[in-house]
Amino acid sequence: MWSPKLLNRLPAGKFRLSLIDKQMAVSAAKAINIPDNATVIEINSGWSLNKIFRSACLGFLTHALLKHTNAKKIIALDNDQECVENLMRLAEESSGRLEVTQAENNIVSKFASNKLEVICSWLQKEKLADMQVYPWEEVHPSLISIFHLPDKMNGDYLLNQIMQDFYNRSGFQTYGRVRTNVFMPAYLYEKNMAMLGDIKRCKQGVVMESLANIDILRMIPERAYTPKSINVLLSLTPQVQPKLKAQLDVFEYVLRHVLSKKTVPLCDIMRHEIFCLCLITDIYKAISFPVIIVKYFNIYSNSTLGAGAESLTKNLSFDSRVLVKDVTVEQFIELAQIFEQWPFRPVNLHVAFNENYKRRRRN
Repeated sequence: MWSPKLLNRLPAGKFRLSLIDKQMAVSAAKAINIPDNATVIEINSGWSLNKIFRSACLGFLTHALLKHTNAKKIIALDNDQECVENLMRLAEESSGRLEVTQAENNIVSKFASNKLEVICSWLQKEKLADMQVYPWEEVHPSLISIFHLPDKMNGDYLLNQIMQDFYNRSGFQTYGRVRTNVFMPAYLYEKNMAMLGDIKRCKQGVVMESLANIDILRMIPERAYTPKSINVLLSLTPQVQPKLKAQLDVFEYVLRHVLSKKTVPLCDIMRHEIFCLCLITDIYKAISFPVIIVKYFNIYSNSTLGAGAESLTKNLSFDSRVLVKDVTVEQFIELAQIFEQWPFRPVNLHVAFNENYKRRRRN
């Protein structure tokens, strides 16, 4: 009989979180509310080049999905060899219901930057070729995806890829509106679920609110994870008619710049002042050396959204003196739509993800 193997090391990098509480795993599996004869895709890793983009897998949740739901098939993907071997033993007892794949080695090159896109494409060809496509107005009744988000920056990056699929109707969303369940660490939850007026409010949280219907299914205590970490199980479903009307890259560009200063009025962000230094030497008769007095002169204004973007505030239907942290999603969308039509907006709106990023130590 299968039993989960407890690893004596922290697998696949220090940012990997492992669910180790069987009862909480069963509670989470039931909370997801998987329909009978559904296909469940459990993605346990974030597909990072530097091998820190990892998440949870010792088999507890996979075992709970097998024993406490009527799912027809469970497809589990992981990129840690020891975890895959552990799940393989469980698959032998599943009567063909569980399929396990070591994704990074067998599916996608570890040098690929768009790994989630490649993973979804592989699944569509190899595992989901017979999956029925449903109208966008319906939630797909027989396909469910589960992601274990890594902590810190890598979790944000994976969540961003999921939101791109929601917007583009790509990845798993090509089959219709597929429910996406995510285990989100507390750090990411506090940022992405911050309410209007909260200083922790971030770009990705506003994007989520504009594209997804969000349900909180379970709060998972820190004792259930190793290393100890509070996690929240969320259900994300694409909106039938998303609030976002502008292009996603335009919307993210606006949010990235405007949310950089949350406690100042929006009109001040649009009118970002640039100063120059003017050195004036005044030689006093009483001393024999020059005294240099530095004066600051405001010579022109340049918005963080582009030169002259302060003119966009004239077209807003709301008062631009509102603090950035108090701007609603609808108001951000309105600003993005106006910015999208602005003929002087920057041409390149994208920020490339640095795969060779290394976390710097703070002194």
